[in-house]
Amino acid sequence: MTKYAFITGASSGIGYALSKSFAQRGYKVFACSPEWELHLMDPLKGLGVTPLACDITNTEDILRVKEIIRKETGGRLDVLYNNAGIAIGGPACECKDKDVEKIFRVNVFGHIAVTREFTDFVVATKGTIVFTSSVAGRIAFPFVALYCSTKAAIDHYAHVLNLELKPFGVSVVSVITGGVNTAVGDKSKDLSEDEFGLKYNVPGAPECALEVALMARKCPIPVQPDEYAEAVVKKLVRGNPSLNLFQGGMSWILNFLGRRTPIWFQQWAISRHFKFNTVARNIRKRLQARS
Repeated sequence: MTKYAFITGASSGIGYALSKSFAQRGYKVFACSPEWELHLMDPLKGLGVTPLACDITNTEDILRVKEIIRKETGGRLDVLYNNAGIAIGGPACECKDKDVEKIFRVNVFGHIAVTREFTDFVVATKGTIVFTSSVAGRIAFPFVALYCSTKAAIDHYAHVLNLELKPFGVSVVSVITGGVNTAVGDKSKDLSEDEFGLKYNVPGAPECALEVALMARKCPIPVQPDEYAEAVVKKLVRGNPSLNLFQGGMSWILNFLGRRTPIWFQQWAISRHFKFNTVARNIRKRLQARS
């Protein structure tokens, strides 16, 4: 019997690589992205992947795609893979309402809406629902509070969903993702002085923000999207996957740091690595000069 997978955020990076990996294993893959990025998935058609225009923040889009997949599969999905995501940088206390709304609509609300509409399809096959979570949901990184918050939220949503769907034979997986060489953080690296606000507009802040934005690309143990996807898909198709899979550079180590070490040690290690200690020192100097 044909197996079916639906993957969101598939126009590039992890989602694109996942679509290839599932298709190469014989799955009929439906891969979605916003309409303006749909052309980027044209090469996947040669593998039998069906690209679909879908903005997961738009309920009408989700329902339209749901009907397309229902007709193609008879209302069955072996894998629902919630992968779409964006990153927005800046100090936690300086974030703009529009940025808060945008990132939560994509990284959290969109995944919840997609899951709501497609759960019955996965129940029909006793399949698997997957979320691309992140070590950012397990440990605090400076100047990406919104991203960290969304990943923590969707990770915990997956934990509860895992409990609730067990009676139906459905597996739910939250993939704790470490460093993967994708462009997800590229738009967060070019913060203007205005975006740092008066509190954090000190020497060292732009450099710290850049280090954090590029942490996936500059990971000490670099992982390419294809390598990441192959490893994750291999574990998923094996059956009975764990609630948490750890994949990507430093994923297990950073998760251990976030879950098993004191907060003071986490903050010391992260501040030192990403040079936030320089920012903090310059803030304290400025405050002392004013007093």
